[in-house]
Amino acid sequence: MRRIIMCKNEDSRVLNFYMNDGKRTRSLFRIPFNENVYRYFKKEVPLERAIDHTYAKRDKAINHTMNIIREFVWELNGEEDNWVFD
Repeated sequence: MRRIIMCKNEDSRVLNFYMNDGKRTRSLFRIPFNENVYRYFKKEVPLERAIDHTYAKRDKAINHTMNIIREFVWELNGEEDNWVFD
């Protein structure tokens, strides 16, 4: 199954990140609003691309967000019986 990372800007100060596997959507984390991060993740991004730093084009905020996503995905992997990485 294809894992998708997306973010929503529900107010002007915070970005909420979610992961969808086609069956369910899980909330991952919240970070302070950053325009570049929002532009990159506002459309659905495949998990592989969401953690691949070559797509960040040297943007520190996007790189940092990719690191956070990687950490949360590994946590979910341990909690949910290989839900993330089958």
